[in-house]
Amino acid sequence: MQSEFEVTLSSSRKRSDIDIIASILGEARKGARKTRIMYRCNLSHRQLQVYLKLLLDMKLLMSISEERESKTNFYQSTTKGRSFIDAYFKLKELMRADARWLPEENEGAAKEVQEGEGE
Repeated sequence: MQSEFEVTLSSSRKRSDIDIIASILGEARKGARKTRIMYRCNLSHRQLQVYLKLLLDMKLLMSISEERESKTNFYQSTTKGRSFIDAYFKLKELMRADARWLPEENEGAAKEVQEGEGE
């Protein structure tokens, strides 16, 4: 029987909303079109629409349009969005560094995850 932690460390685990949000904000850090975000973050068009609305409402992302056109051309992370990304990566690092609390049987799995992310 797998423990809850082993399931979490599985490479086939699904991304959480927080992981997807961080991915979108990271891709849009310097500005990106909707299509680029969708492909780079591996999202369907429907998923992208939901997350863009959420991030715009939370003021983590802003839309930038060219003056000639009223259509939005780019999305860019706001200062608040960049703070979110920084906090997200700090938390991930803390979780990785604090893996010593794991039971011995899970230590190997935690090391594999740490080594795989460094590539």
